[in-house]
Amino acid sequence: MVIVEIRNSTTNYALYADLVRGGDLVVVGRDLSELVGGDEYEYFYTIRVAAIPQLCERLGVEREALLDGLRRLLMPHGVTASAAWRAWLVGNAIPYEFSVR
Repeated sequence: MVIVEIRNSTTNYALYADLVRGGDLVVVGRDLSELVGGDEYEYFYTIRVAAIPQLCERLGVEREALLDGLRRLLMPHGVTASAAWRAWLVGNAIPYEFSVR
């Protein structure tokens, strides 16, 4: 699901979320903006299935509405959605893994 997507003359940024096989939530960010030299910068936040109930509780949603709840939380942040997501995870003590490719 697309969480945030901004494409204009200076910005090419997107944040996606999906529940993958096994139940983990993966949030993927891609930035092709001028600020990163036009090269693809891709990163991943993974919330393991064991933490999904805690995540849903903090978002105030049922598991079936998790992606919609995530979109409501992050879409207003635009290009700063990833930073807002990380701060929200830390502030709510949700365990996550972060990687860059």
